Amino acid sequence: MKKLLLLTIFLPVLLYGQQTKIKVENAWARPAAMGHNSALYMTITNTGDSEDTLYAAKSSAAQIVEIHETYKAGDDMMGMREVEFVKISPGSSVSFKPGGHHIMLIGSTKDLKAGDSIKVELFFRKNGKIITEAKVKTF
Repeated sequence: MKKLLLLTIFLPVLLYGQQTKIKVENAWARPAAMGHNSALYMTITNTGDSEDTLYAAKSSAAQIVEIHETYKAGDDMMGMREVEFVKISPGSSVSFKPGGHHIMLIGSTKDLKAGDSIKVELFFRKNGKIITEAKVKTF
């Protein structure tokens, strides 16, 4: 019973005191008219000592939010496809940029104009949900 009581008292304190080992920096999104698509770009850095995985994203700014990658589809052809996850190795960064990994914002729920900001929730296997704010800008 004492162990349960101690766990009940100290576990929330321990969990609250944990800081994420994932940093999201330089988040920005392309402008888009309501109903059209946009893309989100950023740099994700893992400052921890173990790999983590981005497996989902969510935003009220779009009807559908997916993790995508750009790939070579043939001679002088590029394609884009959804991926299930992106791994971020310990002590490294992954750049989400035009022509590479990005977050697709499909069917924007409002006009996304340069200067606006949108909130995006990123979901990681180890570090949980991280909310980031992205500026809308032209690239």
